[in-house]
Amino acid sequence: MRFLINALKPYRHLFGSKALDIGCGAGTSTFALEELGLSVVGIDRDKLFIEKAKKIAEKRRSRAKFFVADARTMSVRDVFDSVFMLGDVIIHFSLTEFIRMIQNIRRATRRKFVLVLEYSDFVESLLRKEEPIPIPTELRGKVYYSYNADEGCLKIIVITREIGPDKYEAEEVKMYIWSPWVLEYILLTSGFTLISRERYRNGVFIDIYKEVSGEIG
Repeated sequence: MRFLINALKPYRHLFGSKALDIGCGAGTSTFALEELGLSVVGIDRDKLFIEKAKKIAEKRRSRAKFFVADARTMSVRDVFDSVFMLGDVIIHFSLTEFIRMIQNIRRATRRKFVLVLEYSDFVESLLRKEEPIPIPTELRGKVYYSYNADEGCLKIIVITREIGPDKYEAEEVKMYIWSPWVLEYILLTSGFTLISRERYRNGVFIDIYKEVSGEIG
């Protein structure tokens, strides 16, 4: 939380008063934004995360609001000055889904907004043959990657347990591949301008975009 607060504080004047936190999880990023003085609505598709966020908010006496919602299809009708996607949330969105999300937020907010994204450069990680995500030692050898060129994503198969000779239960997770130049092209052609891009020692980028035209290119 402290990293986010310190990273975003110099740009606080750009964020207005009301913010939408997409993929808020258990609320860590939402509470960080609240500490910056923003009135925040956090949304996540995971009901368990939202329930946990609400409990933490109650303990913190936070005024942040949390809802189970998908940014691509949400029916929230509210006015937001800024929209945040923090903690690599973007890896769960394909290019098409990301554009659809921008369109949906425009319908919801009915005004131009600032978009803040925290993400890792997957292309660089792949070229360096690094693991795109940290894998605990106990899972090494139980996690398998495959690249889907049609969807632009890594399919990650996690073996959860062995149920018989050469038979396993597994979970499949898709992680879409993003990089600064990909994101910038999509947003510049979607009516945004890049205000700031900072790269941190942990390999994380934080981009701040401002909507200028309100039209998808």
